[in-house]
Amino acid sequence: MMLKGILRIYIMIFLGSGACSFLIASIKTLKGESSSIGLSIFLFAVSIFFSWLCVKFWNVTKGNESKITRQSESKSVYEKLKNGWAVRSKIPPEKLKQMEQQYAEVLDDLRILRETMELMKSTKNMVTFIERNNLACRMALSIEQAKTPDMPIDEKIPSFKEVRELAEKLLPVIINDSYLKMKMDTFQLKTKEGQLKRFENHLNLLKKYESDLNFASNYERTISKIEDDIRSLKNS
Repeated sequence: MMLKGILRIYIMIFLGSGACSFLIASIKTLKGESSSIGLSIFLFAVSIFFSWLCVKFWNVTKGNESKITRQSESKSVYEKLKNGWAVRSKIPPEKLKQMEQQYAEVLDDLRILRETMELMKSTKNMVTFIERNNLACRMALSIEQAKTPDMPIDEKIPSFKEVRELAEKLLPVIINDSYLKMKMDTFQLKTKEGQLKRFENHLNLLKKYESDLNFASNYERTISKIEDDIRSLKNS
């Protein structure tokens, strides 16, 4: 903080002296006195140069301070972890090391959980959605089982219940969009055999992942639609 104050003073001095020199040069020019105009302009240029050097040095110093602050913050989490558990419970160093590892694993699981839930919201592929939902459920359960009240995690952790609620909200849309896309692509095929094969493959896919899809409100209804499509195609 003291260094910043000194730099501010130097910048003000250099800019002030440069401005005064330029003002003096302008006045002498108006009066027709040109003996010190060159010196005044030189002093002004030097003032600007030194001010620029001060600003550059200030930015570098500020960047280093930010880097040190970030490093301190990253370490402070573990310090908080160590101090909290060590002071309250007088835990042996080897046990504390194990807790630190457990804490790091919880943070990693939390990162994967958040990324997976975002992918669940963006994907349009039914199988991809199922895989991401299963992964999110595993991560949520893992965190719930591993997290302890002493872990210094301030952010809200999505629970297993919240992951299931997200899946219940998104899955009917995924199933419906997947069915409509399949049907649109199917009728681009030229042969009835190819069209039947496409409907049957999608029906088998839905039945294969029944345990992952049957909680969706439109699962059974979509199965019935495909079976109707197959019957209509066979009878046409």
